[in-house]
Amino acid sequence: MKIISIIISLLLASLIILPAHSETLTGKITKIIDGDTVIVDNQGQRLKVRLACIDAMESKAPMGKQSTKFLQKLIPVGTQVTLNVVDTDRYKRLIAEIYKGNNLVNLQLVQEGKVVVYQKYLNNCPNNSQKLLDAEAQAKAKKIGFWGLPVSEQIYPWDWRRGKRITQLQPNQDSTMNLPSSSNLPACVKSDCNCSDFSTQAEAQEVFQAFSNDRFKLDRDNDGVACELLPNI
Repeated sequence: MKIISIIISLLLASLIILPAHSETLTGKITKIIDGDTVIVDNQGQRLKVRLACIDAMESKAPMGKQSTKFLQKLIPVGTQVTLNVVDTDRYKRLIAEIYKGNNLVNLQLVQEGKVVVYQKYLNNCPNNSQKLLDAEAQAKAKKIGFWGLPVSEQIYPWDWRRGKRITQLQPNQDSTMNLPSSSNLPACVKSDCNCSDFSTQAEAQEVFQAFSNDRFKLDRDNDGVACELLPNI
């Protein structure tokens, strides 16, 4: 019985250390680590928090430092915030939607092109997933932040962590040269295609397969399937 009591006590202690999923906490920002990670003081408890459903550029990548500086402006040290905790990652960080008043900080970062939507984990934000996607589409259309970089520098954070780096065009290489000769491809292939340019996933897949190296970044998670959220008709 004593062993069982000890085990139960340990389990209860672990629950105190790591808040349950979908728990709401409040606290004060004490440090901005990078563009998507902060430290929050919750009644004397130091919480390391990773912003949910988004991914910021690494510090040495293009836009990396800008992402961090923008987050510092949004929620400077001392800011009171509310956390909607949705998960805990393998590094024991809380995964959360962070609110400053009624403003969702995660969404504000996307709107300004300082981070990209992390579609692989978008199910963590069921109430805000469409807002995040719409905000990213608008930022991309306006070419602000990350989306204003040259295409060769638009390296998604997860690709950067895998070792992908900026590739330079050859001196005489024109970005409009060597277009696949197909009258079925949409006009956007002559400039820049977004998932919003297609009605179905099949249309996006055709463009994805027509160009090597995912020129238009239609396959966000590198699984060989372009624009997975489009209807598959």
